[in-house]
Amino acid sequence: MVGLPITLSGQEGEQAKKTREFVEKLKEKIPNLPSIVFEDERFTTDIAEERLSQITKNPKKIKKKLDSVSAVVILESYMSRNPI
Repeated sequence: MVGLPITLSGQEGEQAKKTREFVEKLKEKIPNLPSIVFEDERFTTDIAEERLSQITKNPKKIKKKLDSVSAVVILESYMSRNPI
């Protein structure tokens, strides 16, 4: 699964294009790569910041963990729509 940066209006902008191009290059390098699913990542940073701010008020700690927690939010979003 790959987070896809969709614009607030719901369109795919330049970053989404770059993400899709990256995935295509990845597929070329790893031919047996399983199917890749794109997941809308709008608001995941905001959600992650909110979760982290409930744990700590230290901006450096929040910044250090932000990408990891954002990835968790993306995965949770996907899993909520696609239960095992």
